[in-house]
Amino acid sequence: MILLNNYDVLSLMHVLNYFIITQFAWNLHPVFSCEYVVVFVVLLCYYSFSCACITHNSLHSRVFHNRTLETVYHQILTLTYGHPAKTMVRVNFLKLF
Repeated sequence: MILLNNYDVLSLMHVLNYFIITQFAWNLHPVFSCEYVVVFVVLLCYYSFSCACITHNSLHSRVFHNRTLETVYHQILTLTYGHPAKTMVRVNFLKLF
């Protein structure tokens, strides 16, 4: 098995849905009416927040057995997060006390 946990398939599918919805909204936005634009904005806000949570959680526990796949996955999550995911590793584990 490639994944460490079988339930990580749900996270992978969630990230894939984010990219599909983003691509759909990007290519078809000129033909949408105002109601559809509002729906897509709300939907993309939800998926952006969800992908930010997935990015955060993927730094705490690995998803793949293979380190190369893990690095590629973090690069893909960087596209959803808008900031390099690997830069959060040090700050996330920094002890303030």
